[in-house]
Amino acid sequence: MVTGTAQRSGRRADHRRPRRRRASTKWFARAALCRLRPAYPRPGRTGRRRWLPSWRQLLGGFAASTGLAALSLTVAYAATDIPRNLNSYATQQDTVYFWSDGTPMARTGWVRRQAMPLKDIPEDVRRAVLAAENESFYSDPGISFKGLFRALWRTVGEGVTEGGSTITQQYAKGIQRAAQAYYGTDVTHLNASQSAFLASLLKGAGLYGPTLSRANHKRAVERWSWILDRMVETGKLSPAERATYKKFPEPLKTARAYDTGKQSDYLVELAQQYAKKAAHLSDQQFDLGGYQIYTTFDRERETALTDAVAKGRSRAKKEKPEAARTVHYGAASVATDGRILAVHGGPDHRAQGFNESNAATVQAGSAFLPFVYAAGLEHGVRKTRGGPVTRITPQTVYDGDSGVAVTTPEGPYWDRSGKKVTAHNDDGKSYGPISLGKALARSVNTPFMQLGMDTGLNEVRETAIAAGLLPSSLGPQVPALSLGSSTPSAIRMAGGYATFAAAGKHTEPYSVRRITHNGAEVRLSTPTARRAIGAEVAEQVSQALTDSLNAAHPAVSTATAAGKSGTTADDTAAWYTGTAQAVSTAVVVYRMDLAGSLDPLPLNGIAGTPAGSVPFAIWSGAMGLD
Repeated sequence: MVTGTAQRSGRRADHRRPRRRRASTKWFARAALCRLRPAYPRPGRTGRRRWLPSWRQLLGGFAASTGLAALSLTVAYAATDIPRNLNSYATQQDTVYFWSDGTPMARTGWVRRQAMPLKDIPEDVRRAVLAAENESFYSDPGISFKGLFRALWRTVGEGVTEGGSTITQQYAKGIQRAAQAYYGTDVTHLNASQSAFLASLLKGAGLYGPTLSRANHKRAVERWSWILDRMVETGKLSPAERATYKKFPEPLKTARAYDTGKQSDYLVELAQQYAKKAAHLSDQQFDLGGYQIYTTFDRERETALTDAVAKGRSRAKKEKPEAARTVHYGAASVATDGRILAVHGGPDHRAQGFNESNAATVQAGSAFLPFVYAAGLEHGVRKTRGGPVTRITPQTVYDGDSGVAVTTPEGPYWDRSGKKVTAHNDDGKSYGPISLGKALARSVNTPFMQLGMDTGLNEVRETAIAAGLLPSSLGPQVPALSLGSSTPSAIRMAGGYATFAAAGKHTEPYSVRRITHNGAEVRLSTPTARRAIGAEVAEQVSQALTDSLNAAHPAVSTATAAGKSGTTADDTAAWYTGTAQAVSTAVVVYRMDLAGSLDPLPLNGIAGTPAGSVPFAIWSGAMGLD
């Protein structure tokens, strides 16, 4: 039997045992730490050896440092967001845009590089590079070990970075891009003389770029001549061919980068949008670059249009400086085959991102009348509900009085407020009975408002769409549709008038004629001509537009030119659209405060007068008729 004292004694003993175990554990830990902790100065050593660590301590310190470094790198790597598909970013290139004549216009992208497979690089280019840089290229192992050790010594010993590669290791500064930038052509079209110059750039465009300075030009010519001679020495060029290269192949001016503040920025934007759509390229695909975009833009026409708008803008600032602060000029030239030849998108793409040539902003006004006329000539009219269609001609007479009521087969047309709808001419003048051809030539509105009702507003709408206007820009199907309540862009208005000049065939406007990717053709969906209206109808409309130009501006009229002004009832826009030599140009002038309500503002004379129309002056300047 265990007594209570013994029980208590046993409990105390049980409680004491764990304390002894904890004490022993702490003792062993201290002993281990003491063994790991270096003792300085080291006992049992004399002199300098007392302060030198043992090999165990050196090895332990190295292992600990390596472990800590590995741990730090692992943590840093795990915390770093690494983009997917890094190879795509590594091979990202710039995209180059070209004028219609093949010369460089602009380039876009984060990098300045264009890839080109070796098999596509002509022999002349390869030989020029080898003659200049490494004639033993084909016998080299591909890596210059001597150069690598030299570069390593220079980098580690002297802090200087030096290349240690042969040609196969060097980072190619884009032979394809150089060919396009300096000569406006693919590398496959270079001759030996041009190739020799481009080879000289491997030593640095900053030293041999001939357009940078006279000293550079002199060095470039000397280097070019030396490379050609080396090609002869290495047997890569015959003396006879060398003798033909006496004149230095002067390069073109280098293409400008994107976002320069020039009109080319708007051109690039248009071409980029079209290229993605026509070539079925995603934004991701296009952003990786490497494309060569051959546009339809004509350099000379673009210059003429830009200069013409600049004159109009200068005139506005001089005559009406306050109103000129909110004035805008949209303009576009479109060929009868659909090629967009020139546009004016705005004063500066960096300050104004939207393109005025492609903006559906203001009403067409009386510039829309030719589409109503074409619809009437094409479809005829009905004077009674469900009655027979009556054909009309340019000689068909309508009422030209201002204030005449618009009628339907059942009687007057009433608007939703219960008022009769009446038609008015711009100047409030009445012309009495007038033929449709003469009414269009004189821009008499009232006959066309009634003609639209007689033809059918749906037919008017469909004719305008067939001719090139976008459905989204057309106004409601009410009588005002015939007087230009629609809001087409300058590009679409020019394309619509181009249909009349193309004998009634319409081709959708396009800005890119060809795309390659690193020299390989990219399949492109290009528009084709389709019948919009009859050829006879197109001829009748064109004749009326020719009469309009001759009547309003006899000093600049020609047998091949046709055009018409356009005004709106609220004086918020002024147009001039016309054709000459298979090119149609549309110009619109309007006012809008981009920092305000974005509502069109009255022109208040800033677009000139009928005799001194600013839109017409811009149009005639762009068409070379001023």
